[in-house]
Amino acid sequence: MELSRNKLKKIHGYEEGKSDSIDPESLDKALAYKKNFLKNFISINQTQIESRLSSGKFFVTRKYDGEYAIIFYDRGTTVTVNRSGRVREGIPCIEEAGKLISEAGIQQAIIPAEIYVHDTERKTRVNDLISALADKNKISSLKLAVFDILEVDHKNFNYTSYKDIHDRLLSIFGNGILCSVVDMEIVNSGEKVSFLFRKWVDEEGSEGLVVRTELPVTYKIKPRHNIDVVVVGFSEGTGIEAGQARSLLTAMIPENGKYQIIGRVGSGLYETLRKDMYKKFIKKR
Repeated sequence: MELSRNKLKKIHGYEEGKSDSIDPESLDKALAYKKNFLKNFISINQTQIESRLSSGKFFVTRKYDGEYAIIFYDRGTTVTVNRSGRVREGIPCIEEAGKLISEAGIQQAIIPAEIYVHDTERKTRVNDLISALADKNKISSLKLAVFDILEVDHKNFNYTSYKDIHDRLLSIFGNGILCSVVDMEIVNSGEKVSFLFRKWVDEEGSEGLVVRTELPVTYKIKPRHNIDVVVVGFSEGTGIEAGQARSLLTAMIPENGKYQIIGRVGSGLYETLRKDMYKKFIKKR
């Protein structure tokens, strides 16, 4: 990894830079990982669990409501890169990640993770993350949940099941506080997956579940809610996502002539749809 520190700017107690602040090879790895990872994703809701996951070995992990942040570590330097190529350094959870990797005797690593706001008193959502990133007094509330291994000391990590990945992550981040390993349970039936959904999602407020199988198929399970919204804004993709609508800003209409912003949508949109939306929305910019 090559980091152009002169392109990083100090903001809100940490440093942040655009995609050109990291070398192209590392940037391509970060952007390609997310795209390739999603290829094997099948989205279902809680009502479909037992019909789609009848039997087998299921590696169930907790899904956090945050932002994809792949960790790049290289001989003492630690940054994260998000899905749009934004580079961040100096956030306490990122610093802890680098410390733990170094203590494990690793010289270089690429570790996919999710950055999110941790709060024991209430459920947190991605909007809380956006707020925390804009306030130097809140960045200490940010945590990283690591869930995969892309490279260790310039070698791809070989594994036979997701348990191998999780065990290796525990050996590196097992003592982490701000950077820790995603919660995981191994179960053998859809009924037990449903139990974890009720526990982690309904009771504890997690965003959803990610269920890996022994086949190259991964299920993303989130609560199903139907809601009619209007798109009032969009962001454009960069790099390999150029010419696509990356995320949508949505609103509801409480009464004629008034729009109430309710949030943004960025996941669950396949590539062809993103391109079609971009062509439509760019004319209305």
